[in-house]
Amino acid sequence: MTTKKNDLPTPHGEDTKVEAATTTEAAPAKVKAKKEVRIVTLEDGTQANFGARANLLSTIDLETSTLTFKLVTGKVVNWVITEIDNLTAFQKTVYMYGLLEKIKTSLAPVKLPKIEEAIAKQIAAIAKGEFNIRSINNAGEVVLTDLQKAYALAFSKQYPDKAGWSEVDSPATIAEVLEVWENKTPAQRNAIRRHPSVAWELNVMAIATGDAEDLSDM
Repeated sequence: MTTKKNDLPTPHGEDTKVEAATTTEAAPAKVKAKKEVRIVTLEDGTQANFGARANLLSTIDLETSTLTFKLVTGKVVNWVITEIDNLTAFQKTVYMYGLLEKIKTSLAPVKLPKIEEAIAKQIAAIAKGEFNIRSINNAGEVVLTDLQKAYALAFSKQYPDKAGWSEVDSPATIAEVLEVWENKTPAQRNAIRRHPSVAWELNVMAIATGDAEDLSDM
């Protein structure tokens, strides 16, 4: 190994002597990890790269108003959105993106064999006007809906290990209830609404707020 001296100016202009070491051995070059390619031939004859981990790819086609979901199994689900011809291009983009993200969010806990079925259920629910989202109050905080609160209260009284759910405004209860709620189908949520214990809690809340017209039949 040899050394030589380089003259470098200091920030104030005067010269200072700095010894710089040189070596004939080059530093090993960093090898960039290659991204895994996983090409799947889909049922429509096209091919898609799902990479190392993806099981689902999705696209938006504004011209045909179509959301497309491509599964690693080769299945392709096309959903043509209707009655949006009167929207501007920007409004159409926002609307379709919202639908796409709603479906993708609902698929987070779903395992691969059930993804196609879950997509179909979400499309059917949205087509019927059901678009359940986590409630956000005026302060931007996540809260439970009245139905979710009634469900939590009824559950806390029937199951000792869920007694903490009686605190419907606590972050822990909100997080747990919403996690459970996201995995409920529309039919299951309707069944919860009709359950006598939940209906009772809803009526108690309605009476407490003076909303007699919100009382449900039990």
